[in-house]
Amino acid sequence: MNNNDISLVIATYNSSEILEKSLKENIKIGFAAIIIVDGESKDQTEKVVKSLQLKYPSLLKFYTTPRRGLANARNYGTSKVESVFTMHAGPDNILSPDTVT
Repeated sequence: MNNNDISLVIATYNSSEILEKSLKENIKIGFAAIIIVDGESKDQTEKVVKSLQLKYPSLLKFYTTPRRGLANARNYGTSKVESVFTMHAGPDNILSPDTVT
């Protein structure tokens, strides 16, 4: 399996302090897309993602949804996936490059 066949969905809420490091590390893995679904955070989560989107516009996808829980956010993110496979992670998860081999 190739990492380019996998999209990573990250559901987040008020995670700006940990999200940037997580995204920078997970970008290195080579996913087809990283989809961030935010539940209307009150912190700088959107700003963090938008600044990284400038560097990785085709990789990072950002969506804001009403805050209806983790399952709803993951389902919404999964509905936006265009790759063959999907993985889910939290905003603080840094995946190992060999997570999917």
